[in-house]
Amino acid sequence: MDDQLKLAYDEESLKDNPNYESVFLQMNFGTNVGLYKANNDLTGFSKLQIASNTPNA
Repeated sequence: MDDQLKLAYDEESLKDNPNYESVFLQMNFGTNVGLYKANNDLTGFSKLQIASNTPNA
């Protein structure tokens, strides 16, 4: 899993506007692992979700 995630991150880093959150969610799709993003002043969090395991979901 580490090697797959590193390869996906490396590929994403070559893009003009990398979206590492999406890469993480795609790699963990269907595993009950979630990702929460803090707001700017760190007073709240929102759960990031994707609709399907596709790059633009």
